Amino acid sequence: GTPPPADVEAFARLLLNASFADALDAVAGDCAAKGYALVDIIGGLLPLIQRLAMPSPVRGDLVIALADVEAALAAGANERLQLGALVGAFACAREGIVKAAV
Repeated sequence: GTPPPADVEAFARLLLNASFADALDAVAGDCAAKGYALVDIIGGLLPLIQRLAMPSPVRGDLVIALADVEAALAAGANERLQLGALVGAFACAREGIVKAAV
């Protein structure tokens, strides 16, 4: 199952607004309940990130981090570990957005 756009948007809101632990648990739970693979979520998040209002350096760093997660998954890395990397990338992006707004 490829996640529908509404679910991808919900993941993005969660990743940008929830604490690390809450986002990690929620995304892991939704993936397990709905049968989503992390690579499919990343595929849906990338076009969405391009449309979000955020500073270009923050967007670039986030896209690079997602590409790294996707490459690690393709190489056979543990999906739960890479989910942590995904959540961490969004936490860093959130910090960058806040710093740019100040």
